[in-house]
Amino acid sequence: ESCYVGKCLPYGRPSQYPYPVVCGGMLSGAAATRFSDTSHSGYFKGNKAAMGLRSNAGWVQPYCYPWGNVYLAGAASASNNTNLRDTGNVYPLLPVELHDNTANLWGALDGIFYISGFNNAVENTLSIDGVDYLVIQDVWRTGHTDYYAMRLDD
Repeated sequence: ESCYVGKCLPYGRPSQYPYPVVCGGMLSGAAATRFSDTSHSGYFKGNKAAMGLRSNAGWVQPYCYPWGNVYLAGAASASNNTNLRDTGNVYPLLPVELHDNTANLWGALDGIFYISGFNNAVENTLSIDGVDYLVIQDVWRTGHTDYYAMRLDD
């Protein structure tokens, strides 16, 4: 289980996003949910009631890149297309970007990055340019696209 409460790094002026707060969790309420419930999933995959971005018009439920990209993260109907893997034992991190699945790209979650689950496990740590990251999985899922890396700040 994990959550995100913080700001996104907006791709716009402060007047467009005066308070870019993002709240995300694994559940959308206090209902009793078993860990193996198939609808129990991470906020970081986007378009869920468990994630909200504060906008000038109120709260919106953003989509999240790269999970919406069928070439990177595959599609639910073609999960065999998610054959992502590390390249030469290097795990590139992709920013988790918030968008509305049409033409608007709002910003990136601060310190949260997509990472391949190929030959990876929860609680692994990696260091890139002296910055440490912790690997976290999507509840009980262990597929190649069910992980993200969280930056560990000092």
